Amino acid sequence: MNKSFAALSAALFSLITAGCGGGSTASGSAGQAVPHYADLPLPRSKCSSYFGGGVAIALCNERASRPLKLSLDQDGARDGSAIGVAQAMGMPLKSGDHFEVSPAPARSELLIRLDLGSRRYGTALFRLPRIAEQQRMRLDASMDGNTVVAQLMLGDGRSIAPESIQLPLVYRR
Repeated sequence: MNKSFAALSAALFSLITAGCGGGSTASGSAGQAVPHYADLPLPRSKCSSYFGGGVAIALCNERASRPLKLSLDQDGARDGSAIGVAQAMGMPLKSGDHFEVSPAPARSELLIRLDLGSRRYGTALFRLPRIAEQQRMRLDASMDGNTVVAQLMLGDGRSIAPESIQLPLVYRR
C-alpha cells in the first residue's frame, strides 16, 4: 500500500472520529448528559446544512422572501433567523414539548432533533403546510420497539406525520 495513501486514510479516520464526538458527552441544562454525534444528512432535506450541533429545530424554505422564525419553549433556548431559514438552539425535543413557528410557505422543511428517552435520539423531517400566522406546535414522539412513532400537532388542530426519521445506528452511552 502506498505510504501517503495510508497516512491520508489514518488522518481522515482521526478527523471523522473527532468530528463525530467520539462518543463523548457534555453536560446540558439541569446537569443531564447530552450525547454528541454527527447526524448524516437526511435524504431529500435541503435544511440539513442548518442543522448542526446544538440545533434542536431548523426551518427552511428556499422560496421564502422573508426571514422565518422559530421559538423553542425551553430554558436557555436561543434562536436566529435569516431570509428563508430559522434555527432554535437547545436540547433535543421530547414528546409533549412545544415551540412556535412564524408564517412560512407551504412545503417548508422542519427538522427536529428528537429525545426518545433511554438515551435514544433521532432526527425527524416534516414538510409543513402553509402557515399563515404564528402557530404554537407540539411534538408527539415515542418508541414502539425499534420503530419511532411521531407526529406534529399544529395550533390549528391539524396533525402532520414526518416524511422521514433518522436514527443513529449505535446509541452512545
